[in-house]
Amino acid sequence: MSNLCIIYGSDRPNRQLDRVAAPILNLTKDIFQTVDIIDIKDLPLERCNDPLSCFEIQEKPIPEKYEITYTKLQKADGFVILSSEYIGSIPGPLKTFLDFYSCEGFRSKPIGIITYSVGMGGLSCASSLMVAIVGLEAIPLPNMVTITMYDKFVDKKGNLLPGNEFTIKNIKMLFETIKWYASALSVKRKEDGLPPSFVTFIRKFYSNS
Repeated sequence: MSNLCIIYGSDRPNRQLDRVAAPILNLTKDIFQTVDIIDIKDLPLERCNDPLSCFEIQEKPIPEKYEITYTKLQKADGFVILSSEYIGSIPGPLKTFLDFYSCEGFRSKPIGIITYSVGMGGLSCASSLMVAIVGLEAIPLPNMVTITMYDKFVDKKGNLLPGNEFTIKNIKMLFETIKWYASALSVKRKEDGLPPSFVTFIRKFYSNS
């Protein structure tokens, strides 16, 4: 069984993410060995002068205040990004997180996307995340889950509401897909290590030129 890491992509005090996440977390049972959560509202988010990948390239130790999150990224075999949509795109804090915490922990690992909104389910955010995931040198999975009108998905206590059979089946299928890719790629990483990194190549080239 594989290790999943779920990234909570909203840091607003009045966010609805926690209630949306409740039934989703229940669906991870019996599929993944462990499930870690990275909640960006609890993180020190920095402007991206030196992302964590720069520490890796220069073989410098990861600063202590980032170690817990960095370890979760390294441990994970696959990821889910769970996020609302802000003004038709990725929430700013989530994009800052992906920029700053870009590192080998993401590379060649599958990432699934689940978005929600009061309207069309965060489709614009999900589409933008697909591009960002490619930039992490991870593997974006095509079966995105978009939860339209989240107040008809869960009640205020996070209980699943009736009439969401399609969405639940879609989430389960996403988790099974992540597990399949995670299991296969984990074996490949252990046998051959990571593939060449274009991002690392560019950074090393220009730092030496």
